[in-house]
Amino acid sequence: RKNSWYINQNLSILNVYYSSAGCTKVERDVYYTWDRILASIGGIFSLCLGGSIISIVQCFYFIGKVISDFEMKTNKEINFPGNLTCIKNRVQKTLIEKKKRNGEKMKRKHIQTRRFIKAFGNQPQ
Repeated sequence: RKNSWYINQNLSILNVYYSSAGCTKVERDVYYTWDRILASIGGIFSLCLGGSIISIVQCFYFIGKVISDFEMKTNKEINFPGNLTCIKNRVQKTLIEKKKRNGEKMKRKHIQTRRFIKAFGNQPQ
């Protein structure tokens, strides 16, 4: 009996009636366009690796510069007496061409330039 008195004094009953049995479904769909995907990837790449498109271009420039400097070191110009300028790796070819043009005079210069290369060819200029 004590339980029924407690229930009558402390509990309430609420009846709820719905006008329809349906419900509204809300759905959020996340999508990216190509430019947003590219911007996100670029931002992550820039943030994590410290790189950007400019950094990639700089890498290609640096590689090209190293190759160019290496070629310049191996193909130094050598100034010979008599206004004869040759590239170190192409001395023989240039002298032969000039010999054909100038005839017998070049034979003497050819011998002189060979001696010059033997004496000074390995020193930095």
